[in-house]
Amino acid sequence: IREAVMGTQQEAIAREQEIRQALINGTYQTPKATSNSNTTNSPTLKELFDLTCRYEWRHRKCDSGIRRAKLILEEFLGWDTPAEDVSSQTIQEMEEFYLDRGNSIATINRKKAALSMMYNTYRKYVKDIKAPRISMRAENNRRQFWIQEKEDEDKLLKAGRRLFGEEYELLLMFLIDTGCRLGEALDSTRSMIYRNILNIDGSRSKNSQTRSVPISLRLMNRLPDSGYLFPSYANRDTRHLYDKLDELKVELGWDNTDFVYHSLRHTCCSRLIDAGVDISVVKQYMGHKTLETTLRYTHLKTSQLEEAAARVQARYSSEKVA
Repeated sequence: IREAVMGTQQEAIAREQEIRQALINGTYQTPKATSNSNTTNSPTLKELFDLTCRYEWRHRKCDSGIRRAKLILEEFLGWDTPAEDVSSQTIQEMEEFYLDRGNSIATINRKKAALSMMYNTYRKYVKDIKAPRISMRAENNRRQFWIQEKEDEDKLLKAGRRLFGEEYELLLMFLIDTGCRLGEALDSTRSMIYRNILNIDGSRSKNSQTRSVPISLRLMNRLPDSGYLFPSYANRDTRHLYDKLDELKVELGWDNTDFVYHSLRHTCCSRLIDAGVDISVVKQYMGHKTLETTLRYTHLKTSQLEEAAARVQARYSSEKVA
């Protein structure tokens, strides 16, 4: 990465005067994106990246902004993606992608900041373009929230239904039982379910992993017989769902926690592991690319630690007697 950064900076120095003069003269032309998108006049994210390297990042001693931008373009968004095709929902899906990989909220915020600077730089030096809403989440030192007690799950579902209706309650239940990402849940249709198994193909998954997820009996008895599983929320910007979540957290007294929709995926994975399901099966169930990602979801209960300590002590005692 550092070699690539240095190369970008050297190129920036060589081309800076040329581009600056073109901007002054009003003759700067944005190359067209090589994409199948309908946004034909939109610059690509690579163009935003290059421009930001030239005018912002190369003047800084630290190259962290370049490194973070390169990561999100290489790992998630794509270099040739038209900048105006990136939506607020895309940003949320990117956040979920990095939460899945074990990134902290602080790390994700810094990646978002790098992307935001790319849009702001293009607006400053070239022209105004449509940009997604990129909001930063509050950072703190609390542990990631997941539902540990059945009582808390019941409170969550009842409050969700009371505030926003049966379909919202069903969505929360679906996320808990299946471990699906929010975007996967909203894209799911009844035709994707065969014999109580939800089949998610790679085109619908953020990491291109095809997988099969069992549907619990309590879900099967309530899901619609055709069409989208959550028709009120499908094909819409997810911002309104996050407004609902904020209200729900206040209702439950969870507004001072890190509870997000992704916490329900975390809950599902933790429960599978606590139930003794083989870690390789959990990996396939959750659609993780690597076993390391699955291991980040593991939590040792106090009882498990006490049991492990007792076994060690028992062995030590028997060896001492012998």
